[in-house]
Amino acid sequence: MHPPQDGNRRLDSWKAIAEYLGRDTGTVRRWEKTQGLPVRRVPGGPGRSVFAFTGQIDGWLRDADLRNGSGGQAPTADRLTRRRGWRST
Repeated sequence: MHPPQDGNRRLDSWKAIAEYLGRDTGTVRRWEKTQGLPVRRVPGGPGRSVFAFTGQIDGWLRDADLRNGSGGQAPTADRLTRRRGWRST
């Protein structure tokens, strides 16, 4: 595995992924199943740990914008940016 690039840190739990997206863990798990949120699992069977990279999540959000526009089920990068209090550059 390649080390993460700048701005592409690893989130090592459902809780960390949910915090990054500004949602609860149930929503994030649902998005992984129904919307294709890019979450990976550590090998080892049921109940194994999960992780995701912020760069892949950000790409997924951009793709959701293109797929769904502002009215889709998946979050849009613009809506989450406003929710997290970030400014667009």
